[in-house]
Amino acid sequence: MKDSSAKPDLPVFRPCSGIFSSFTGIAALIAVCACDKIPGPEYGGYGESASSLPREKTELVLSAGSYDTRAISPDEDLFTDFNIFIFNEDGLMEEHIYADIAQMHSNDDGDWAYDIQLLEGCRYSIYVCANTGFRLACRNLSELLGYRFHIAYPDDYSIGMAMSGIRHIEYAGESEIRVPLKRAMAKISLNVDRSKLDDGIEFKVVMVRICNCPRNIRLFGDSGLDENNGSFASGFSRTDLETDPLNINTDGQVSGDVSLYLLENLQGKPLGEITDYADKVFEDGDSHERLCSYLEITAEYISADYHSRPGEGLVYRHYLGEGPSDFNVERNCHYHITVCPEGTGISGTGWRVDKSGLEPSTDT
Repeated sequence: MKDSSAKPDLPVFRPCSGIFSSFTGIAALIAVCACDKIPGPEYGGYGESASSLPREKTELVLSAGSYDTRAISPDEDLFTDFNIFIFNEDGLMEEHIYADIAQMHSNDDGDWAYDIQLLEGCRYSIYVCANTGFRLACRNLSELLGYRFHIAYPDDYSIGMAMSGIRHIEYAGESEIRVPLKRAMAKISLNVDRSKLDDGIEFKVVMVRICNCPRNIRLFGDSGLDENNGSFASGFSRTDLETDPLNINTDGQVSGDVSLYLLENLQGKPLGEITDYADKVFEDGDSHERLCSYLEITAEYISADYHSRPGEGLVYRHYLGEGPSDFNVERNCHYHITVCPEGTGISGTGWRVDKSGLEPSTDT
């Protein structure tokens, strides 16, 4: 369930049902849109050209607020550049603006703003992309809707996470028009609850990663992996010192968190309706094994019966999605996952456990 108490127009992370929560970063964009159909001689309208009609100045405002992150994590609220597309009611592009942050100004609330002019009484559609790093070469609405933004590697967000948003309005002279922006990436936060492990079990996380991370995303419209748009060979990962929070308890035997990121990957319910996480697995050779994103955790493991080989470990794998049936990883959503190994730690409900990195312990 989503928390409706979140303030509008600011990036907030609000809880969802189950072990997940929705991460809704809303960058407020106050914009002037392209006119619907501007009355003029060709439309039997005002009897004067559109360029001579009076236009009102308004602000395009971008507000990402603040969010505390570690140095190894991205600045989730960073803005560096914007593509602003203004279309009329016939879907014809009236204007395409590309602006970097140096061309913006700060308003009284400390938000970034860009002044544009609109014609009062006209309908506009505003499409905005942030943090692409370049002017998009889209000449019409069809090209923009079909455009796929590519990243060079899984944690490619040095200039900020790609964001996008749409607003359809009839302009009535407002001084601001806000366009909500959504981050193109989902955020996966993970912790470990060791309270149900048997005494004497050592379970030290040394790597976590997301597998089947998409290389690209449709900025406007649903997006997911398919046979033509593949994934990175090795997805977003945390290793070595980056996993330390998972090995330090902060609340009883529950560890701190680490976060990982990936572009949206909507895969629906390829297994139909299932109720048990133990059934959330594909047959060998099923194409969805290559399309659905999953979390992989590697831990150095020691028990009375087994220990991990050097450079290897006990591996947990879990398909992402909200509930047993769902394999969707949505953009701008924050998923919270708690790993809770039980007993000896070499089996678990909802997790596929790979013991191939272990060998039997021998008495000395």
